[in-house]
Amino acid sequence: MNLLREYIRILLKEQPDLGDVVFGEDEADTEYEAELYQFFSDLFNQEDDPAMAMDPTTIDNLEAYMSDPRYRDTFKPYKGPAFRGMSMDVRELIPILLTGDWEVRPGPNNIDDFLKKKNKQGFSAHDVSYSYRPDAFGSNSLFSHWSKDIGVATNFSSGQYSDMNSIELPMSVIMYAQPGQTFLDADGLYNLPGERGYEFSGFSNEKEVIGMGVIDVGRILIKKEGNW
Repeated sequence: MNLLREYIRILLKEQPDLGDVVFGEDEADTEYEAELYQFFSDLFNQEDDPAMAMDPTTIDNLEAYMSDPRYRDTFKPYKGPAFRGMSMDVRELIPILLTGDWEVRPGPNNIDDFLKKKNKQGFSAHDVSYSYRPDAFGSNSLFSHWSKDIGVATNFSSGQYSDMNSIELPMSVIMYAQPGQTFLDADGLYNLPGERGYEFSGFSNEKEVIGMGVIDVGRILIKKEGNW
């Protein structure tokens, strides 16, 4: 009977049931609910399981849960400003810059020409039309980490959470998501009750919103790191 129900659910494109309270303390998890909790635990600890993280159905399900009044306190949609900070080799940056409108084609040998106008933090701003895919940067996931706070993104871009020394021609990059895209606000996970909330609340200073699938980027800030 359970297999039949699952087959019917697939045919109707219905999402697996999560019970009355998602990740609640007084209600046992459904099978999929337990899998989903483990997915988020892996996601926050940078241990993505491709079985769910690379499955587009996971995105479909989460988008449906974000519209379900029973689950919106946990799966909160977010459409505000979102920023992603990364450190990368200049050769990875060039394809992003190339989506902008330039009189002179950017390349590793003339990157300094695109760094002349700087803000107080030393970043240069450029408009682009880039579609960010986490798997294009070696991730085994369709999900990506963004923040509501550009200061958090700046810290991630500067190598605070990565090893700049492992990058031959390092650049700090901050991406601005195009307005109107829907992210999953991690506040709902930070505020889970009991031990489950404790697992995620340690990340609350990152003010994370989770990107699902391709994220359109309209602007980047870039800064050269090191002495190359």
